[in-house]
Amino acid sequence: MKSITITAKVKLYPTSEQMIILNKTLSVIRDVLNFVSAFVFGQEGIRYLELNHVLYYPVGSSLDSALR
Repeated sequence: MKSITITAKVKLYPTSEQMIILNKTLSVIRDVLNFVSAFVFGQEGIRYLELNHVLYYPVGSSLDSALR
């Protein structure tokens, strides 16, 4: 069975209020990705399931508090 990939290019024109929210969201995402990256870099041979168990709640709670 063949699969088809469809890609759409969209240009956004956010209001100034939406831009503030978008920048805050992207900043939090960048911080979380850096945190996870630093953790994984310090581990050797960690598997997805272990990573999920160790980081799921800390990352989720930091996202909840940062985006409020």
